[in-house]
Amino acid sequence: MDFAVSNSPDKYDYFGSGYDRGHMAPARDMEYSKERMEDSFYMSNMSPQLPYINRFKWKDIEDFTRKAAIKFGEIYVITGPIFEGNEGSLPSKEKYIENEKGNIPIPMAFYKVLYTKRYGGMMLSFMVYNNDFDNGDWKKTAPHKTAVLESLTGLRFFPDVDADGSLGLRDAYDINMWWL
Repeated sequence: MDFAVSNSPDKYDYFGSGYDRGHMAPARDMEYSKERMEDSFYMSNMSPQLPYINRFKWKDIEDFTRKAAIKFGEIYVITGPIFEGNEGSLPSKEKYIENEKGNIPIPMAFYKVLYTKRYGGMMLSFMVYNNDFDNGDWKKTAPHKTAVLESLTGLRFFPDVDADGSLGLRDAYDINMWWL
């Protein structure tokens, strides 16, 4: 539960729903501080993820992100849910986990956008559908152009980076440049 957020769900609201409480900021990334680790378990940092996504594809992307941070020394990461419709609109009514305090919206997909200043600047984005049971290689199915994610979410990631598009960072999706 997150007492700073009105109508915040608690961990019990997910029981029996078929969804995991998927961290947006992974608990493992907070191992440097006991307090930060505990903070990562606030429900405001959770979103309904199917178990296969949370425990495999999303976990692999989180592991990749940690390795990139070690390789490049510093990276910036933005993570979040994508709901049905454009510009972050909420899902249709049947896309909720129902509870007493209010319904928890179930995202259509999740994204993670990485940016490093190294090598003149590099950007890489991932998107994983929340109904993707494909056992395919996440390295081939998850990378997406940041520009596509921006159109799906209505957000502008790292707006001061390659603002005019001349570097093509928002169109890059070659994971091999980041390969660890």
